[in-house]
Amino acid sequence: MCLIVFKQSLDELDKSKKYIIVGASKCGTTSFAKYMTDKGFTVDKQDGWFWQNPMIEAFAKFNGTYQSGTPIILLRDPVERAWSHYHYMFQDKPEEDTSEAIKNLRLETVSRKSCYTLWLNKWMEACDDGLCVFWYDDVVEWDDFPHENATKVKPQLDEETRERIEAYIMDEYQKNVDFE
Repeated sequence: MCLIVFKQSLDELDKSKKYIIVGASKCGTTSFAKYMTDKGFTVDKQDGWFWQNPMIEAFAKFNGTYQSGTPIILLRDPVERAWSHYHYMFQDKPEEDTSEAIKNLRLETVSRKSCYTLWLNKWMEACDDGLCVFWYDDVVEWDDFPHENATKVKPQLDEETRERIEAYIMDEYQKNVDFE
């Protein structure tokens, strides 16, 4: 198992390496890939790899690299990620025509993906040389960080919905963590 290294800036990375961004959806991967490219890094962005067992297994098979790339994982406040994902997935679906049960199921589905524990453990097992992680909540504060989706407006997260998302995430966490 490898060490997770949380990074605070790109200055900590080697520009001679190739990086593959495999962060969770709605964690700023598109903006981060653009930012790294603009700073002279060689980057490949792979949507959806964070939650894909075959991709994690490919990294493990090639000793923590895949196509000579080092994985970078972007994570975000789990509740904010779920809320953003919910609106991204269902923004074109008419809310007024959707039952409360369907809305809850959709919210639960995207919220459970905000429990990073299981997937981080799988990535740690696959990457012998360490795992590079950035927090979206930190990188968006960088002066020249591009905000690719800044123009998209989503409704404000109310306290009741926040509590439901937190409950779904905690339930998923308890399923995936051994408390012994």
